[in-house]
Amino acid sequence: MGGAKLRDQVAECLGDNRYDTAAKLIYLAAQEAMVEAQTLRLGAEAAYQSDLYDIAIDLYERLLAREPIDAGQLAKFGHALEVSGQDSRALYIYERSVSLDPNSIVVRYNLGTLYYRRSDWGKSIDHLTAACELAPDLELAQQNLVRALIGAEYYGACYPRLERCLRTFDDGEPYAILQAETFLSDSNPKKAKRIYTALLAKSDGRFDCKLGILQALTYTKKFNEVRSMIAELREQDYGGDELDNVEASVLLEQGYAQEAFNLLKPVVERDPMSRQPFLNLIDACIQTGRPELGMEYCEDRLERISGNPEALAYLGICYLAARRLDAFKILLPASYIVQSELACPEGFDNLADFNQAVCTHIQAHPTMARSPVKHSTVGGNQTGSLLLSPMGPIAVLIEVLKQMKSEYRAHFRSDDNPMFRRWSDNFGISIWAVELKSGGHQEPHIHPSAFLSGVYYPKLPNRVRENEDQEGHIQFFKPPLQFSMDASPVLIDFAPMEGRLFMFPSGYFHHTVPFNQDQTRISVAFDFFALD
Repeated sequence: MGGAKLRDQVAECLGDNRYDTAAKLIYLAAQEAMVEAQTLRLGAEAAYQSDLYDIAIDLYERLLAREPIDAGQLAKFGHALEVSGQDSRALYIYERSVSLDPNSIVVRYNLGTLYYRRSDWGKSIDHLTAACELAPDLELAQQNLVRALIGAEYYGACYPRLERCLRTFDDGEPYAILQAETFLSDSNPKKAKRIYTALLAKSDGRFDCKLGILQALTYTKKFNEVRSMIAELREQDYGGDELDNVEASVLLEQGYAQEAFNLLKPVVERDPMSRQPFLNLIDACIQTGRPELGMEYCEDRLERISGNPEALAYLGICYLAARRLDAFKILLPASYIVQSELACPEGFDNLADFNQAVCTHIQAHPTMARSPVKHSTVGGNQTGSLLLSPMGPIAVLIEVLKQMKSEYRAHFRSDDNPMFRRWSDNFGISIWAVELKSGGHQEPHIHPSAFLSGVYYPKLPNRVRENEDQEGHIQFFKPPLQFSMDASPVLIDFAPMEGRLFMFPSGYFHHTVPFNQDQTRISVAFDFFALD
């Protein structure tokens, strides 16, 4: 189709508000011949207005290859990519847009929300903070910013923002709920319970608040109150899998494994993809002496979610409980635990100076908190996300970790172990720090949302450095205490050293041994997780 004829047809369609027809005409013409940049621009805009996002993406790409486009067009291009599920490309285009127009509320909000969905807390907080400063009345931005702060465990910034929102906005309930969630995450279940109770006084039918109260009571180990409340809810015709799982969790804590199994079995059969009921069911299988049945549930889970770290970790525990040590060693090879010595990064005179900079940054971090309830740290402090700006030496460490991740994968590339089936080159990173004093340690745990995890040691007490015994060591393959297993675990012990780094599959249970010395042990933990 000639350029003049195409322009005439497009003009006629646009004049009749037939944007979708105009977009399709230009798209078809662009497949066959070179189309003028102005016509491509009209087609991309028309496709975007008509929600024809695939066509809009195609035409924006062709236009961008021909000439620069402005911030507004880049914003629409980015949104079309985001709606089409192309998040990585959307982020790139949004970032180009915001570099041209830093005061775009929409792009700042979209960027912050997209980074939030990818658990990139630092960038999410930066962009959502900018959106809130540009448009203080944009409630969705305020709410997502608080959620990102909760994700980063930056509770000190959550509370004042929530207080301002409660004073500012007419409907305070969303912010009260977020406030309660913050208190729960911040190891303050009593305050969370008070908020949920106050909300129930206004509207007794809010099941989410009732579940929040149950969660708060569970955190404080008031198990009899939990069971009493569940019984009352059942009398009021409340039910469902969530309630069954809460009750089963309490029954397991109280040692009633068979009763918990009876509740959980139908829950998992109704929803095989449910996470917490599945984990509790494996726990119940082992506690009731049926590890073989637990294996069946784990294998079914792995068929549904190939390479799932939790299913692999719990399958390993089932093997141990059934005394199938050879199967355990094949499933979870100790050779996948790799230790390396860090070279001095660029910009530092020596590794000791780098380690000191890392420790100084960690100890002054605004998210540092005492033994958070939801984490495995006991008798110590733990930060939230170290991705918060400014990152200082952590940015340098992350670049080193990315390189070491590539080397790790190259070393095991030919291995077909299911631990590697979630591996992705489209990844995000989580990073945080743990500070332990005398007697402090970490209980056995895994990192279920990741595919590769690790830990770096910038500072160790003298007693740990001198390796006089196993105090302060990191150990692998000890199951969590609730399993009360008779089988001897296949325990693997490693001595940490300042400047030493370990990498391992995220489904490997690991813990640390307490040390007894009035000095500080600082470690930096990290996860690589798939974004696709």
